[in-house]
Amino acid sequence: MKNFLLSLVVGALALAGSPASAQEDARQIQLQVVDAVNLYKSNNVQAATEAFEQLYAKHPDHKDVLAWLGFLYLRGDRAKESVPLLEKAAAMRPDDLEVINNLGNAYLATDQLDKALGRYTQITEMKPSMFEPWYNIGNIHLRRKSWDEAIRAYTRATQLSPNDPYVHNNLGVAYEGKQMADQSALEFAKASNLVKDNATFARNAGFAYLRVRNTATALPYLERAHDLNKKDAALTMALANAYTASNRKLEALALYETLGEPMQNDASFWYNLGVLRSEAGDPRGAYEAYHKALELNPTDLDTLNNLGLLVYQNEDYEQAVTHFEKLAGLAPDQINYKISLAAARAKAGQIDRAVDEWKEILHVVPSHTRVRLNLANALWQRQDYDGARYHYSQVLMMEKYDKSAQAEAHNGLGLYQLRALKLDEAEGEFRSSIQLDSKFGPAYNNLALVLEKANKRPEAIKVLEQGAKVDPENEEIRKNLARMKAG
Repeated sequence: MKNFLLSLVVGALALAGSPASAQEDARQIQLQVVDAVNLYKSNNVQAATEAFEQLYAKHPDHKDVLAWLGFLYLRGDRAKESVPLLEKAAAMRPDDLEVINNLGNAYLATDQLDKALGRYTQITEMKPSMFEPWYNIGNIHLRRKSWDEAIRAYTRATQLSPNDPYVHNNLGVAYEGKQMADQSALEFAKASNLVKDNATFARNAGFAYLRVRNTATALPYLERAHDLNKKDAALTMALANAYTASNRKLEALALYETLGEPMQNDASFWYNLGVLRSEAGDPRGAYEAYHKALELNPTDLDTLNNLGLLVYQNEDYEQAVTHFEKLAGLAPDQINYKISLAAARAKAGQIDRAVDEWKEILHVVPSHTRVRLNLANALWQRQDYDGARYHYSQVLMMEKYDKSAQAEAHNGLGLYQLRALKLDEAEGEFRSSIQLDSKFGPAYNNLALVLEKANKRPEAIKVLEQGAKVDPENEEIRKNLARMKAG
């Protein structure tokens, strides 16, 4: 509530025709009223209140005493006591806008909303250009969630006082209640821009712009609010998420790291912290965060998946199998989880189970190139050379043309031909592999071996030198190059 509490002007009473004693009494009362008013003006509110209480005890029907004591009670959080005084004053001074407004404020403070609304409406009819009653009418409708009426009242208030931040903020609340998100954000921003050191206004603007998916505009308001109130955990998280969306992930991580205690029971917080730590190159910290998230929500698919991928990347394949098994059990229709499980099994040495799972996947999604390649490679490892050849050939027949996959398939077929000592056919397959993917190191190594068997060692050395340039970490290329050059 924004009170419109103005001092009442006390003038001399003109009592023409009254007896001299009555006039003198009136003058004495008026002087006492003036003295009490001066106490108030000198900021001695308690003394002013006591003085008016004494006057009221002697003169309970004096309109100035009633108006002032009602005002002072209202100002001193004694609204219930102020109501009967101001009601009586308003009846005696029906054209006094200040008394009517104070009575409206007293009704509002005592939750007599209909009566308050009636008084404020009365003022707008008597003086439409007066700002405060429009503002308070808006407040009443806001409390009642009468969004349209609140918007109308606040809009009129902004026309009368365009730079009042509180009316813009409350108008934003009304628009938000009406689900007019763009207008809500605009009004909150106006309030914050008018008073930049108000954390609430800035917070409201930031969150409003997030709701309309305008992260770029939300950021400065969220930053402003956070600078003013760093203890607001929800605000800190919102700012961190905005930084993440803006690819300012190190700043996001720094904020997240400050939230461990207030957000300790929030699984999504720990999940997001795990993602940020992982992207910042802190796998141990990510592992701890993901585990905390799983303690709070053991069946969260995203957390299980990310934790499985993390331990897989760190070559802890048996633990990866554990996480992906749980994932596949929780979401049996998700093919990607089964693919990850089979890959982890293969790395963990569970080749037979991986093969069975890849075959199952291909039965559902026969066009999945990478699964077919993994199956072919596993069959080759199991010395099922004909089975591997079949699946390498199937990859080359896929409608979706994946050069990298095609290169790997040609390399597999080249190995099949090399094993059969069909050197020309093997050479053709390896050259096709290199043509499709010039950075696929194994094809260079295998082509060099074919050339060596064909007594073309100088050409084989050149191929290995080229392969060493495109795949310098390939141990087989380095060994064979050293051996051929030494021989």
